[in-house]
Amino acid sequence: MKGRLSILRKIIFLFILVGYGITISEAYKPRNVTWDSYSLIIDGKREFIYSGSYYYWRLPAPTLWKDVFEKIRAAGFNTITMYFNWDYHSPRSNVYDFDGIRDVDRFLNLAEDLGFYLIARPGPYINSDNNAGGFPGWLISLPGTTRSTNPYYTASWMQWLSALDPYLYKHQITKGGNIIAVQVENEYSVGPLEPLYMEQLEAKYRLDGIDVPFSFNDAYPGDHWVQGPGHVQLYGIDAYPNGFNCTYPDIWGALPTYFEGDHHAFNPNEPEYLPEFQGGSTDYWGGPGFSKCTQMTNASFENVFYKNNLEQGASMFNIYVVYGGTSWGWLPYPGDYTSYDFGAAIAESRVLTEKYPQLKFLGYFLECMKPFRRTNHTEVPAASNSKVHVAMREDLETGTQFYFLRHKNASGFTLESTHISIIGDSKGNYSSVPQEKDTYILLNGRDSKIIVAFYHFGNQYLIYSTSEVLTHGRMGDSDVIVLYAGEGQYGETVLRTHGEPKVRTKDNITSHFNHSSSDLRLNYVHHGIQCVDVQVSARKERLKIYIVTTEIAASLWRGEVDDQLVLVYGPYLVRSIELNYGDLIIRGDVDKDTQVTIFTEVPFNLAQFNEEILKLSKTDCDGRTTSVRGPPKVSLPQLNNWKFQMGSPERFADFDDSRWLIADKYTTNSITPPITYPVLYADDYGFHFGDVWFRGHFIANGSEKGIKLDGVGGHRKGAFSAYSVWFNGEFLGSTYGNKTFDFPKASLRIGQDNVISMLLENLGHEKDYPNDNNEKRARGFIEASMVGYNATITWKIQGSCGGEHVPDPVRGILNNGGLYGERKGWYLPDYPDYDWEEVSLPYNFNQAAVAWFRTSFELNLPLDVDVPIGLLIQDDPSYRYNALIFINGWMLGHYINYLGPQHDFVLHNGILNPNGKNDVAIAVWGQDAVGGRLGNVSLHAYQVLRTEPRITEINYSPNYWQVLPRLEQLC
Repeated sequence: MKGRLSILRKIIFLFILVGYGITISEAYKPRNVTWDSYSLIIDGKREFIYSGSYYYWRLPAPTLWKDVFEKIRAAGFNTITMYFNWDYHSPRSNVYDFDGIRDVDRFLNLAEDLGFYLIARPGPYINSDNNAGGFPGWLISLPGTTRSTNPYYTASWMQWLSALDPYLYKHQITKGGNIIAVQVENEYSVGPLEPLYMEQLEAKYRLDGIDVPFSFNDAYPGDHWVQGPGHVQLYGIDAYPNGFNCTYPDIWGALPTYFEGDHHAFNPNEPEYLPEFQGGSTDYWGGPGFSKCTQMTNASFENVFYKNNLEQGASMFNIYVVYGGTSWGWLPYPGDYTSYDFGAAIAESRVLTEKYPQLKFLGYFLECMKPFRRTNHTEVPAASNSKVHVAMREDLETGTQFYFLRHKNASGFTLESTHISIIGDSKGNYSSVPQEKDTYILLNGRDSKIIVAFYHFGNQYLIYSTSEVLTHGRMGDSDVIVLYAGEGQYGETVLRTHGEPKVRTKDNITSHFNHSSSDLRLNYVHHGIQCVDVQVSARKERLKIYIVTTEIAASLWRGEVDDQLVLVYGPYLVRSIELNYGDLIIRGDVDKDTQVTIFTEVPFNLAQFNEEILKLSKTDCDGRTTSVRGPPKVSLPQLNNWKFQMGSPERFADFDDSRWLIADKYTTNSITPPITYPVLYADDYGFHFGDVWFRGHFIANGSEKGIKLDGVGGHRKGAFSAYSVWFNGEFLGSTYGNKTFDFPKASLRIGQDNVISMLLENLGHEKDYPNDNNEKRARGFIEASMVGYNATITWKIQGSCGGEHVPDPVRGILNNGGLYGERKGWYLPDYPDYDWEEVSLPYNFNQAAVAWFRTSFELNLPLDVDVPIGLLIQDDPSYRYNALIFINGWMLGHYINYLGPQHDFVLHNGILNPNGKNDVAIAVWGQDAVGGRLGNVSLHAYQVLRTEPRITEINYSPNYWQVLPRLEQLC
């Protein structure tokens, strides 16, 4: 009763707070973040928010966080959108961990140091394909509904925000940090919606000192929380136009053309905001694999769909996700497997995919094109080709125009040439662009272009260019602009000058000057790197134009030193460009011997790529070039010397289960009604993750024929979650859902204790996107009824060691389930396996049971080499077995041999020691006698990069002897 009164006091306090909070919220004006209908205005400066989603909890190696941040920043992003995962931090009620891999302060500091803004998304519900959508396991068994004003739920999320908000508070931009907005809830758009719940969340944030704007991501254009009780300041719409089935990757969904209309209808006084736009796709057990998802959302998809977002006026645009990472341990909801690569531009292994350059092109453009932050749609004449769509946005203050071209059939593969009309200049219109005879603008298949017109930059006035603008800036006393298009495509650039200029070029570029309009027209074909110098002597205006191909632009990197542009061509990646005591320092990566060319007018003593001093020589276009050596060859060890041990004694009748919990509950808060009692749901007994054992004891009289079971462990009515059954140690079968198992007569012990043993894999809890308490579906057995004589069964249950009391808090509650080897520490480094059997892979143990395999390997990789490493399992899919893969005690893989599609598991540096010993432990669950085996297991490198020398910070990974005391105490 005392606990319930405490909860009610908290709820009453929140109701009072909400009453005051609405008034405060209405009158509140952020100090450093304001907005209008066009964009956010941060410290008085208009900003286009170009954001990518990236999450610390899917990269459990803090030593790598900066690497991914730098790769995102190098693509021109200025914002990170970030979920905070409640489940990741809280093993049980009122216990929170923000250390080690959960150090959000460190993650936020890194983002701030690298110049990112941050949009925080603390939930409480976050979805993101997480176990229970990010709700902690202990929440599952509480009474009532979630995502509501249910007092039990309210008291729970209040403790979460009380733990997290101090970190958000100090990192707000209003407190000198980088958080510019906090999202309230997540896609709270369907099901029973309670305004008071939104008000309570907002009131709690304000109570905790959160004073930046509130945002919301609507799951569809539903006008939710734009006005009225619980409304936010920044409303946006999520969109995944290609959906989430990558089986047919060349089939695109409809191009969403409703964003601008909905913006005008719903929230015309705020910026147009897309909190989540498709950057890839999730995949599922038995799915086509993430390579297909990369193909479905490839560079062409980015080019067409992302530019369509800009065409409709979006000025806050987040890509979900730019880096997906790994759903390690039991992080994923039941439909997903371990990899969360997502087909993103940066792969799970941190390799830059073919999608990355297109993001960079867009990022560079948005970074330099300030007039794009305040534009309106303006009608323009149709293109000369009726199959080509053309639209225009205009900055009415500067007159800058942006013409968007694509196929009218956005999915079309055809090559289409066209001319367009450019209108609105004081000296007349350009009715057919390009003007040069026998040239045209080309849309090459699934293609889109942005043509910039009437644009002032530096001392220059660009009338138009049919080539796209990559970037611009200053080099010495010259303005510089970089233009790109596909190899062999025509380009036409028109500039207005003050008098006839001098045009100098060594390339095949023609120039035409119109004395009446003072227009200088340049015509060319894109090929390699070309350059043009333009100078008007009367005004000493100088302009250098770099004309490059799309392929060249992919390896062209920009930086600024003392407001001077520096271009570097060649490296796989350039992380930063700095001037340090007169030396030009370029930090980056190369994947092979690389010709590196620097274009800059910044004076420097010497140039350095990482720690290599560059011997530069002059080259075309005033560049300075040299060769940078690539990475050395790296060979990885073979995985031999395997040790083997059977690991499921729970199946035998004489196993000692005296310390197990007795299943004695006759009520449950699950939304799945039990058919038989006692309740056999793992969550009701504090076991929320991974494999769970059930053992039923009964005294037989000889009339018992069998047992009817209905087991539920995961997605699609249990289709991917299995359970196995033994009777007095004899295997009866493996299945999912409901099935009747017959007892072998010879195994029945009349007048004695008989034992039914069941091993069920809890693949995770469903998401609660429909807001229907879906995460509270049963994980365990809905029915366990005797066939024949209805003997009284005493049930016992055992899941992860300690349940919510975690013996290994460093790795955390999501790392382990309830296999015998997990409870005994067999997964941990330095486990004493000296008396285990020595075997070679592939190895058949020919039992329907659990067995463990262990080995170790040494690495000694150079400090200036980055080698993302994977572990590959190869076997015939006819063998029915599951496997859990542990590296130095961290569960980095969940493998289902007969289902797939994942066979390759990323071993993140930091968990993996690149300069020392690494332990591998694999738990195999054979679901029949034939499936009792493990196939070939090997290491491989995803790529080898030469990078700046760095010492990998190894995660603190307690070994067996360090964890043993708590295992003995809790198991």
